[in-house]
Amino acid sequence: MKKRNWIRFAAYAFFAANLVVSGVIWWHGSSFYVLHAYPGSLFIAYGRLSGLLLQLALLMELVLIARIGPLERTFGFMTMNKLHRLVGGWLATLIIVHPLLLVLGYGGYAPADAWSQFLSFLTSWEDVSLALFGTIVLLIAAVLSAPMIRRRMPYGVWHLFHLGMYVAAVCVFFHQIVAGDFSGSSLAIWYWIAVNAFVIGAVTIYRVCLPIGRLWYYGFTVRDVIDEGEGVTSIVITGRHLNRFRFEAGQHAKLSFLKRHLWAPHPFSFSAAPNGTSLRFSIKALGDFTKRIPTLTPGTRVIIDGPLGAFTASNAETKKLLLVAGGIGITPLFSMFASASSSERDVTLLFAARNATALTFFSELQHMVVAHSNLHAVCFIAEGEDPPAAPGMVVQHGFINEVAIRRLVPDAAERDAYVCGPPKMMDGINQALLAIGVPLRRIHDERFSF
Repeated sequence: MKKRNWIRFAAYAFFAANLVVSGVIWWHGSSFYVLHAYPGSLFIAYGRLSGLLLQLALLMELVLIARIGPLERTFGFMTMNKLHRLVGGWLATLIIVHPLLLVLGYGGYAPADAWSQFLSFLTSWEDVSLALFGTIVLLIAAVLSAPMIRRRMPYGVWHLFHLGMYVAAVCVFFHQIVAGDFSGSSLAIWYWIAVNAFVIGAVTIYRVCLPIGRLWYYGFTVRDVIDEGEGVTSIVITGRHLNRFRFEAGQHAKLSFLKRHLWAPHPFSFSAAPNGTSLRFSIKALGDFTKRIPTLTPGTRVIIDGPLGAFTASNAETKKLLLVAGGIGITPLFSMFASASSSERDVTLLFAARNATALTFFSELQHMVVAHSNLHAVCFIAEGEDPPAAPGMVVQHGFINEVAIRRLVPDAAERDAYVCGPPKMMDGINQALLAIGVPLRRIHDERFSF
């Protein structure tokens, strides 16, 4: 925990320091326009400020999507994703505000009408056309990220368009170096180059070099493709030196299968505890990509970008855990449940599924409950007949709600709760846990969305 606190502090300090230095650079180059009330001078000053802030926001976006391991393990996927969307809103606003203020400012200063001034920027100012291209790319990415559009777009298409952010970052960077607010200060220019190089370097290392390096070192290869029923397929991956591949139960990774239509990286949770010999991911067919997973064959190479995320028992404050799973949400919680078999933690799993055949890993759960006195599990099914009698396992009809949690886990308020399942279910369970008395800081969930 101490290491995570230091990483959190360093991240906040790095952002704050760059914000302050950017402010100093802006004032050094634009104080003239603020202190002298020429027509349009304030528009020019704040237009320049918005340009610096735009590049900072863009760099922050790149950091948030770079899948930097220490940051992912400290803040968690969901927090990083929320920040990514929040900063994306600022970025979209600044993309519009920056050129608008400058056109109004220089138009009033010249004076000239706004359209003539815009054309003057394109024809007479260095690298403005390059910046315009980058702006268009960023606007396209922003539009495609609107919730109404994003929900209707395949993940692979959305991901492909978002790769354009890297091109936009380069365009905006060169525009700022040539025409930016540095007033000939070599120190400011070199500082700005260093910040951009640091971020681009981090993105290159974590999104390109490390995944390819892991593929080369570990040789990740599909060993088995297992039909778990109800549209769930388990992919067992093997390779070299897997005893050195470290991850925690509950974490996830981005998988890219080196096969046609399956190359785009998608996030999936580890569905088995670390064992040093193989990795397992269990994937439900919910979209075009996941519906192709059963077509994988043994021997297919896999790029694994991870482990990622902070949805792990190491973040728990207590030694007692309550795991609540719905449907395919069982995958990260099953690995946590299995890992707890070798610990002193008292763990109770509540698992809800549509029917008995959708209780993925049921026989494995039964085996662990019988073999380990610290593990307890109750399965809920909404319809159909109960599965065959299973010693040590409790199966009942119904849903997981506040009443059921109070009845089955009387000490729930004393536990850390981990929740994974459909969004509506997670929202309901989180509200129930709060009503029972589980502090918000001890309710952990992680949602994969884009």
